[in-house]
Amino acid sequence: MTPDELSLMPRDRLASGQEAWGARNATANGGSEYYSERHDTSIKAKDFAPEKLPQTWKKLTGRGPNREIAETALTRGRQQYQVAVAAWQQSADAPTTQAQFLAAVSDLQQAADRWPDSTIEEDALFLLGESHFFANEYTKANKAYEQLVELYPATRYMDQVQAHRFAIAKYWLDVAKETPVVSSPVNLTDPKYPLNDWAGHGRRLLDRIRLDDPTGKLADDAAFLLGTALHENHQYFEAAETFADLRNNYPGSRHQFNAHLLEFQSRLAMYDGKYYEGQPLKQAEDVLRLILRRFPNESADLREELTQQAAAIRNMLAEREMAMADYHMSRSENLAARFYLETLIESYPETDVARDARTKLESLVGKPDEPAQVAKWLVDLFPEPRSTRPLIRSGTLK
Repeated sequence: MTPDELSLMPRDRLASGQEAWGARNATANGGSEYYSERHDTSIKAKDFAPEKLPQTWKKLTGRGPNREIAETALTRGRQQYQVAVAAWQQSADAPTTQAQFLAAVSDLQQAADRWPDSTIEEDALFLLGESHFFANEYTKANKAYEQLVELYPATRYMDQVQAHRFAIAKYWLDVAKETPVVSSPVNLTDPKYPLNDWAGHGRRLLDRIRLDDPTGKLADDAAFLLGTALHENHQYFEAAETFADLRNNYPGSRHQFNAHLLEFQSRLAMYDGKYYEGQPLKQAEDVLRLILRRFPNESADLREELTQQAAAIRNMLAEREMAMADYHMSRSENLAARFYLETLIESYPETDVARDARTKLESLVGKPDEPAQVAKWLVDLFPEPRSTRPLIRSGTLK
């Protein structure tokens, strides 16, 4: 990415003073404190378990843990990375600049492999991700970042890693919007993109960002962008739940108003009609009330539109009750029909549907509650089932 592209990231929202973590983990003589000393080079029977075979093979071939080799490799990789950064500041898009970043990759990979569970590995993985990132190899960059965050959840590089992952996810989503799916179904040549489904990978990455660092500076940004991408992809249930998560867990987010609006629209879009589940309508109505109560100033320009949508929701809820009443009326189940009509009139008196409900309710006056029994003489031929008889006959108790 160029310096101009990086300037578009919400860098002003990143935390400062990251030296505190490093200072807390530094030793008295200025060296690094390692997370653990699990660097045994001996071979044991358990090392031949299937999941440990790659590490065992490295030990057998002389490529097992070695601190000295790892430190030397990290020094070389860091120096090459710094040379590449200087070149990037002069000409970010030059092919030679990208090649210089990639020249640091082998040393950084070796440093991470040869001394695991240490700040050497942590530093190497971070610089490895950065090298791929500035060389425009975003898939490999994200892979290194994810490995870093998985192994070191409290890494001191978290803010910078999350910012770059956010930039990658947004880039994939933006490119996917501009690129028809049929034009590039599978990517085999460009390291900037995943193999396929760029938008899907972008959404997955945003989800990982908010889960890996839920209290981070970009967690609410990632949640909002994820919800928006899901909404645009017509995944309305997932979008609504994502916006609800943002609404409930990030009350101070600058996205609160828009998250409320988009959650309302997503839940409304989930409704499939009066013959289907009505819960999305009720949830949309609840969110609409929150919008009008919490954001009176922000929603002022939309008040007329929101008022119309509120009336439409009430009308659709009334139509659901009417559909149930019509169903029971068609079966001459007038008692049940009266129940739904009376509920409709009581709950939604201001709707046009309520007027029709009153007319239908009047038409049921004097009609029997239940339909007449068909072929009653045939039913009377059969004895009363034992299960319907009372446990104690009347008159037996004194």
